[in-house]
Amino acid sequence: METADFIVIGGGIAGASVGYELSLHGKVVVLEMEASAGYHSTGRSAAVMSENYGPALWSRLVTASRAFLEAPPDDFTDVPLVTPRGALFLARDGEQAQLQAQAEEMLRRGATIEMTTAQEALRFCPVVRDSEFASALYEPDCKDIDTNALLTGYLRALRKNGGTFIPDARVQSLQHSQGTWQASSPRGNFEAPVVVNAAGGWVQEIAELAGLSFRNVVPFRRTAVVFDPPAGSAIQGWPMTFDVAETFYFKPEAGLGSWCRPSIWLLLLPAKHRPTNWKSPLRSIESTAARRWRSGRSATNGAGCAHSHRIMNPSSDETRSSPVSFGLPGKAAMA
Repeated sequence: METADFIVIGGGIAGASVGYELSLHGKVVVLEMEASAGYHSTGRSAAVMSENYGPALWSRLVTASRAFLEAPPDDFTDVPLVTPRGALFLARDGEQAQLQAQAEEMLRRGATIEMTTAQEALRFCPVVRDSEFASALYEPDCKDIDTNALLTGYLRALRKNGGTFIPDARVQSLQHSQGTWQASSPRGNFEAPVVVNAAGGWVQEIAELAGLSFRNVVPFRRTAVVFDPPAGSAIQGWPMTFDVAETFYFKPEAGLGSWCRPSIWLLLLPAKHRPTNWKSPLRSIESTAARRWRSGRSATNGAGCAHSHRIMNPSSDETRSSPVSFGLPGKAAMA
């Protein structure tokens, strides 16, 4: 039985970052069920630092994290963690008040923004279907996050502080006795007074092992469609683009996988979370492809569509209201 001060279950960006922070206060063991860190949502994340995306609490956390990401500790990384990107937020009729409220909140925190009409926003992203939107907010200080560098930096610092990352260690049982948690896995047994549940799409499974009540975290499969931009487009300067209702976002990529050519990622929420009259936000997408996306099927034959696949992301009302929730007095936490 290996003893630690903290057991972190999950080796994605949540588990790695929590593990790093806790390693400043005691011995940490991070247990990851896959063969490598960041295998699921972390490795497929659009990864931007935006002070306007998500609930207000998320935005404030981004503001608080900016200094670390722009100037990480010495020896944390050999490359910049963030690079300029910009973000564009689009509001349909009836959503302008929400966008205006977001703008006012950002200004109170000292963020730089520009409010504009949807048509005027074409200068930032010329392929937006501006007829579908009424207004837009541009956030110039949004930045791309190098997910691999950030994850690697957290794990490197964790080890430097005496922590341990253990792959292929799916937790099979969690028992609490006399103020201590015991976790069993194929890679051994571990005990600590504190367990952090950072298991992403498997949060509920781990919570059940710990004897916690339903955590209302449900993994959804989102559809990610990768397609070629219009010929001659200089997409490297386009912003990350969202709609206020958060039914989609898309982001340009300079070169992707084996294609090694500029592409655009369009990620859609599960079909049941999109309105039935949903239309593609991009001018360059054929209506056939848009119909397939509305019905929840992958778009594989749209104009310029190179590839489509599904990404699993945990989602819930609970995680959108707060990033952390606590369970039993035995200190089992969900990150």
